[in-house]
Amino acid sequence: MYTHTAAATKEHRSGPFCLSRFGFAVFLLIAGLTPAALGYGAPAVTALPSPQTLDSLLTTTLRPPRDLYALTARLKVHTTAPIDPYVNHTPPDYAVGSTVTFYVGNDKNNGFVTEPATLLLKTAHAYFYVQHGFRVDMTALERTADTFEQHIYPTDHAMYGSEWTPGIDDDQHITIFNGHIPPSDLGILWRGPFPPRCKPLQ
Repeated sequence: MYTHTAAATKEHRSGPFCLSRFGFAVFLLIAGLTPAALGYGAPAVTALPSPQTLDSLLTTTLRPPRDLYALTARLKVHTTAPIDPYVNHTPPDYAVGSTVTFYVGNDKNNGFVTEPATLLLKTAHAYFYVQHGFRVDMTALERTADTFEQHIYPTDHAMYGSEWTPGIDDDQHITIFNGHIPPSDLGILWRGPFPPRCKPLQ
């Protein structure tokens, strides 16, 4: 027969219950004092720099220039040898009537097309080429060249400063191509020949 007394019941209920409550309190104390294992727990808090500090970093940190020759050597030619940026090392003297080939940007071909042109007029600061197959009024072309020398060229210098002169071709003349250029590629042209390592992508 199973019997128990009130005293036994009280001891049974209070003894183990008190021990469990005491053990739980000790567990909480130990857990609170023990550092969290690596990779667990709250991450470390890093103080962000102030806006003033960020502004100072942006204005004082030196940024390297965008060197297109170094990028071409490293990513296209895959060489550590530097590319000579100069096409000519002596000033050229292009005579009126000479013909050269221009590389004109063309989105449809995802590259360039070649267009021959003839030098019809030369001034102190510009060459005026006309694409083969195009007819021009020489009087109008001379008037345009005079406007360029007397107004456009000095105005651009006054507003924006001088261009890089004599430039990679060691020539102080600006080349003006009169011909067909796709509307989306205005200004993208090159008077050939290209340097051996700087040919257009085809």
